Amino acid sequence: MGKRFLLPALLLSAVLAACSAASPEKAPMTALQSAQTVSQENPAEPFLYENTELGFTFEVPARWDWDNYKIVVSHGEQTEDGMEYSKVAFCFQSDSESPLLAICRVSSSWWRKNGGGTEAVLLASRGEETFCYTLPASAVYNGEEKTALYASMMLTAAEVETGFTLMDEDDVSYVEGVVTEAAMHSLVLETADGLSLSFSYDADAASGLTDGLLPGDTLRVGYRGALDGTDTRHVTVVSMETLARRAKDSSGALRAGDEEEPVPIEEGE
Repeated sequence: MGKRFLLPALLLSAVLAACSAASPEKAPMTALQSAQTVSQENPAEPFLYENTELGFTFEVPARWDWDNYKIVVSHGEQTEDGMEYSKVAFCFQSDSESPLLAICRVSSSWWRKNGGGTEAVLLASRGEETFCYTLPASAVYNGEEKTALYASMMLTAAEVETGFTLMDEDDVSYVEGVVTEAAMHSLVLETADGLSLSFSYDADAASGLTDGLLPGDTLRVGYRGALDGTDTRHVTVVSMETLARRAKDSSGALRAGDEEEPVPIEEGE
């Protein structure tokens, strides 16, 4: 079993400790993760990993054979203060305890308070988000061949920092339409050209909807990823803005159905 790197501060252990306890093959897969576990078209070229949910890309070195690593995405709350974090772990083969690289997104306020007491290295900041990473110091397995393979895949700090890129506002696309269905964390939007688009969203993406959401509202949805016709499977919603509340009739009253309560945004988080 490989020797795992340890962080001197326990505060970051839940965030930056290797992969999840389950093996990558058995870990629950999000829609985003399942879309990413595909074979490389050209193994001789670097593989550009895109995480539209967290808004960054990472260029995986060409020397990494796809069969020798798995990408595991996880989200959680730190046990010390309940602050949320997200982690992308590049795990060696089926070893969930010895990631070759772990990239984490934490809150900037948490990083300012605790980041200096960890072995995590700052990558970049964007607003109130901070991205950091950890690398293993070494790994020794029962077998020279496996040890040599792991060593050949280990990254330098320069490789991580050069390969990491934050997506910016230019990577966000927008679509406008009328909400035809609204539920907790999902909606259906009908655009002016008649497309019916189904979106899932989280509380962060809906933070601008302070008054909830009702069918009939006109919405502007910001998203990252590729929208292919009405196929939204590879899209991550990053913002939602109410352009107009449900349309009123000629008397100034809301149209039929105004007795409905708006779908709350933060409930159940």
